[in-house]
Amino acid sequence: MKVNKQENRVNSVSRTNLWDFQVGSVRSTHKVMRLSRLFDLVEEHILDKYMKDAERDALKLDNRGPLRFGVDGRLDTGIAEAFSEYGFYVFENVIKPVELEDLRDDIARALGDTPTIHKVDFDLHPTR
Repeated sequence: MKVNKQENRVNSVSRTNLWDFQVGSVRSTHKVMRLSRLFDLVEEHILDKYMKDAERDALKLDNRGPLRFGVDGRLDTGIAEAFSEYGFYVFENVIKPVELEDLRDDIARALGDTPTIHKVDFDLHPTR
């Protein structure tokens, strides 16, 4: 008799633990989902701050300006030096706003004409 009582107690505890586990899993899933969203927001905030800081720092660099040429017709030496130091140079106001708008329209039109894949299998290959 003593063994049966222990078995019943063990079975009872097992059922309770299973119930707690199942309910806990649902609760844990929601907590994980909320925590995941929190991490996404934190990551988004960190990335946003990183991008703003990077933009601020980039604007401080002496590697941007209009396209300039020396008296000999060659690229201005200041531009070449800045390119050599930073690895890039940002030319400003080289393309007129009207030309820039035309380029944006052309790119949008080209992207609009690209084929799209509606169904994809798990290996990210187009399904047939």
